[in-house]
Amino acid sequence: MFTKIREPHLTKSKFISGLQCHKKLWLECHSKTDYQEPIPGSGFHIGSKIGEAAHNLFPDGILIEEAAFEHEAALRSTQNAIDNAAIPAIFEAAFEYNNIRIRVDILQRHEDGSWSLIEIKSASTVKDHHVNDAALQYYVLTQCGLKIRSAQVGRINKEYTKTTNTIDWETYFVLEDQTEAVLARQNLVATALAEQRSMLAGNEAPEVAPNKNRCSKPYTCEQWEDCTASKPLDWVHRLYRMNWKVASALEISGVVSAADIPLDYDLSADQSREYYTHKTGKEFISKGLPDALSDFGPPAHYLDFEFSRPTLPYFQNTTPTELIAFQWSCHFISNKEELLKLTVSDCLSLGKGTKPNSHFEYLADGDVDPSRECAEKLLDILGKDQYPILVYHATAEKSAIKSLAKRVPERSAELLSLLPRLRDLLPVVRSHTCLPEFFKKPLSLSGGTYSIKTIANAFDPEFDYANLTGIAKGDAAAEAFYRLVSGEFAVDENRQDLRDTLLAYCQYDTIAMIVIHKGLWNKSGSP
Repeated sequence: MFTKIREPHLTKSKFISGLQCHKKLWLECHSKTDYQEPIPGSGFHIGSKIGEAAHNLFPDGILIEEAAFEHEAALRSTQNAIDNAAIPAIFEAAFEYNNIRIRVDILQRHEDGSWSLIEIKSASTVKDHHVNDAALQYYVLTQCGLKIRSAQVGRINKEYTKTTNTIDWETYFVLEDQTEAVLARQNLVATALAEQRSMLAGNEAPEVAPNKNRCSKPYTCEQWEDCTASKPLDWVHRLYRMNWKVASALEISGVVSAADIPLDYDLSADQSREYYTHKTGKEFISKGLPDALSDFGPPAHYLDFEFSRPTLPYFQNTTPTELIAFQWSCHFISNKEELLKLTVSDCLSLGKGTKPNSHFEYLADGDVDPSRECAEKLLDILGKDQYPILVYHATAEKSAIKSLAKRVPERSAELLSLLPRLRDLLPVVRSHTCLPEFFKKPLSLSGGTYSIKTIANAFDPEFDYANLTGIAKGDAAAEAFYRLVSGEFAVDENRQDLRDTLLAYCQYDTIAMIVIHKGLWNKSGSP
């Protein structure tokens, strides 16, 4: 339920939302949401910490401390700071022009009375929407009468290496001059603002056709589920790697469901398998499935990593966004007969000493770089045999193993020898099967049709990630590891409970692989 607000004000984030989608902006402006403190480790929380860290670039600067809801007071504090020529930089300076409210990350004073605006971003490259953000600020500041010498975007220096226990902020940040690009976009800003104000004056949200391109760039839209609620489960945009422009054209022509696509329409092999299932309601199982599974065992290990790419390096000799593997789960199933009779409950009860099947796991404490311990404990399990190592979406596990090999060079050869043993279940599922159950939930922006959560549940409806509490996706696991490292816990959270939650989540991923492997064998019809 949305109540139209008479005169909603625009902000930097709302302006960017409006450039992405007018409906997104209308809903953000006309909905009332309670403020929630960001969870430690979340993107918003880390972004705020990086913004605060940039204040170290100007040690004599002052912070405008008033919160966003104290806008009038923030304006007065900002004016006082501007009037004080002894202040070299202002952090979170507040301005308003024509009902546009902004807070400038850093406003740097120059001796001639001009200023540089500096927008800080928690990214290693300057993106198009970062420039649009700075362009809006330039527009407001100049309309407020300030002389702006330059517009800069502060980004993370990906080449920086943390060599001590503290971060050298002078080296960590790179300030890129974007003045020319910002000036070139002033007409775009003025035009976009006029269009956004006209749209916001309407009594209802504008109709905008959703698609995965618009609704995920530059930011994932929180209105996706509502905007796609009326779409069928076989929505044309859902076909595997379907170009969004092609899907949109089909929809405009009246073809909303994949089952209604004309028979002679040019589809890829993967799309054709899905089309068959949508059209007939039957499962597709290829004759090549038994051969595809021939070198997957069992005997087999089932391996899943959790890793982080922290923009604020946790440990010495690491760089921003460098992959740090901090957790793994590994199941071992001894033979096919055991695989086919195992239940989810059986898998949950497996441990280090259980035979013939077992489960091993590792989770770093977070106090030191976990790479060595993580690698050595992994090799203790996987280095004793040459059985296949099953994964789901091998790119992630390959990256984790290569990272460990780089960070623990004396065990590099042993770690890299694991790579040829990896067997990826994902392409087997995608190329040799298609079940109606793959499509029983609406299309999500965060996980596609072939996510491990969807596929495992399709093969065994009793296996559901909804049974987990606290953590349900890899991003949340990385955020949780930040809390283990920093000791900054969420409300009603403690270290031991958080560790237990992480262990349960990672274990669930390798059980999901067992469920999928078992399901594939059952579907193959192979003895």
